[in-house]
Amino acid sequence: MYICPTCNRGFKTTEIIAKHSLQCWREHNPNHVAKPAPCKGNTTEREVSEDIKNFFTLFNQCQK
Repeated sequence: MYICPTCNRGFKTTEIIAKHSLQCWREHNPNHVAKPAPCKGNTTEREVSEDIKNFFTLFNQCQK
């Protein structure tokens, strides 16, 4: 038996509770506002020198 964490109703199969759970959550949280997904402009790119690349390459080879 599967129990809905929002309304505590019991269900016999995972298919039934899967259909129920999102709709139930929306009914009990009507004022919820979703956050927008992070956009690509928020990422930071950094350049790494060849010395650091070589260090980690040698380090990975020693670990094997």
